[in-house]
Amino acid sequence: MKKLKLFSIVATLVVLVVFAACKKDDPEPSNSPEGSGLDVSPTFDWEMSDKVSFEISNAKNQVIEITSADGNLVYHKGYSSGDQYFCSVSMAKIIPQLKINNVLVEINSDNIQYTIPMLKSINADTYAICLDGQVDYVDVENGMVTDYPFTMSAWFKAEEDLVGSDDMVVLSVANTSSKSKYYGIFLEFGEEPNIPMGTIALRATRGAYRSLYSNVVYEPGEWYHVAAVFESSTSRKLYINGELAGTDNRTCIFNSDMDAFEFGRWADKTPKSYLHGSIDEVRFWNTVRTQPEILAQMNEPLTGNEPGLIGYWPCDEGSGATTADLTGNGNPGTLMENSNWCVPLPGDDADGDGIPDDQDDYPADPDRAFNNYWPASQSTWAFEDLWPDMGDYDMNDLVMGYQFQTVTNAENKVVESFGDFSLMAVGAGKTNGFAFCLPEAQYSKGEVIVSGYHVGGQGIVTIDADGFESGTDVFTVIVYDLIPYIDNTRPGNPYNQPLETQIYFELDESVRGISYEIDDMGFEGVNPFIYFDKDRTHEIHFANMPPTNKMNMSLFGTGDDASDPQNNIYYKTTGNLIWGFNVPADFEYPKENSHIWSAYLHFSSWANSSGYEYPDWYSNSAAGYRDGPEIYSPQGQ
Repeated sequence: MKKLKLFSIVATLVVLVVFAACKKDDPEPSNSPEGSGLDVSPTFDWEMSDKVSFEISNAKNQVIEITSADGNLVYHKGYSSGDQYFCSVSMAKIIPQLKINNVLVEINSDNIQYTIPMLKSINADTYAICLDGQVDYVDVENGMVTDYPFTMSAWFKAEEDLVGSDDMVVLSVANTSSKSKYYGIFLEFGEEPNIPMGTIALRATRGAYRSLYSNVVYEPGEWYHVAAVFESSTSRKLYINGELAGTDNRTCIFNSDMDAFEFGRWADKTPKSYLHGSIDEVRFWNTVRTQPEILAQMNEPLTGNEPGLIGYWPCDEGSGATTADLTGNGNPGTLMENSNWCVPLPGDDADGDGIPDDQDDYPADPDRAFNNYWPASQSTWAFEDLWPDMGDYDMNDLVMGYQFQTVTNAENKVVESFGDFSLMAVGAGKTNGFAFCLPEAQYSKGEVIVSGYHVGGQGIVTIDADGFESGTDVFTVIVYDLIPYIDNTRPGNPYNQPLETQIYFELDESVRGISYEIDDMGFEGVNPFIYFDKDRTHEIHFANMPPTNKMNMSLFGTGDDASDPQNNIYYKTTGNLIWGFNVPADFEYPKENSHIWSAYLHFSSWANSSGYEYPDWYSNSAAGYRDGPEIYSPQGQ
């Protein structure tokens, strides 16, 4: 600071004026904020986000990706080797839906049970049979059955129809000497003007067509499971992806002289309607398959010995001119014309970790596969710092953006983690510190090394060799032993860009990618706090978040604080007011000395209703939600 050769009293006055212009004037403590309208239930938890747990079924052998509804934010990503997959996501209460593997899912509770649609992926099964849509088909020289009942099923993936005016057939059984005796599954193209092109359908023909059209139009390049149940001359059913898609009760007598079963075209005397696409897991039963039976086995390989199974072609050979019938009935399928084997394209998994490149966040790194985030999107911690006294309730003494990122491998084991922090505003009149602790962390001392923190030689805190604070009863990271004063709360003062800090959690090689999963890092239970005016024992946490063992417990119950540590009640007033909260968004905070209920016009209604009214009080910029001049902006607008 420039030295002024003035009388000492003048110098002192100058310093005081400069300090007043740069630092907050500490307001007088206040027991009840006047004009707030706050009358908060003692049971209100002040939470604006939820931990949503997911139990995902039908998840075997695939990547599970949870994203925002628009797909722009990835909340969670991992690989499921079992049928069920469990994970959790921290997200704003106001979010009504998200996507699981690109399918919209409603968020109507904190525990979501979801079954992934039974859509086959070529990544989950190495081989299938590819057909060109012009002359290719697979021939089984056996009519399979001589009467009802029977069931045929398969997985198929169709591309664009090359002919444009002809159907595409998945499976058919027929008399090759007749042009009007066949039964099967097909995609409708053009013969029925009132039926959408590409509708998945069933047909039974003995002179007259008996076509059953579903309401499902195939998407090119997507896998579908189809099962056609021919129960009797007056009962036929079509199932698509395990769901009943239609029934037909019109009469169609069965012809006992069927002599061919084919994949990819009508197998009668005038064969046509070739499939352009892939086919896999073809099955033929001489029984009526029920919906539960179809659902139970459509995604599972069979042994070939199941009761009623008379033909089973898994299509897994990958080479050769035939595909074997695993029932032992001796009915192989012959790949005709240019029929060939579908195989994954070279380079689909460049690093060889088992995760396809287009789903791998690190396609060239076999040790890393997925990025995961907690919370789901960048959020904000906002503090008042005069605890145990109330202060001015502008919630800008510290405004800190944050988000944790955890990198996992193909086995969902943690490789490394990052904590990203953005110091947005400091309206405090004191020089405070900022830290967070991880009471739910499951690793042992020395297994994780922390770096990236800002700790000087002030002697306020002591850091162990592993980067965590010394002498605490929980893993504690000191982000700033002294928070830099950047202001950004007074519109008339110069604006300072937020200060970015990244805390790196490096796992020891003995546990890296081996021992721990995402939850074990403890970020779900993160407990942020500030300590007041260089006093490490004067911690200020969010409501009901316990302090570390370094806390001066005699401060509880003084001033406006009504904490009851014996009953795990912390950092609340008798009116259930608090000294900080988590906002699940980039928070546009009040300017200096503007109460939060003055800047956000529905804040009090939200708090008084225990969060039921105006849960979007902080995010909705519609008319009537905010008093713009009370919210900080660098231009003061």
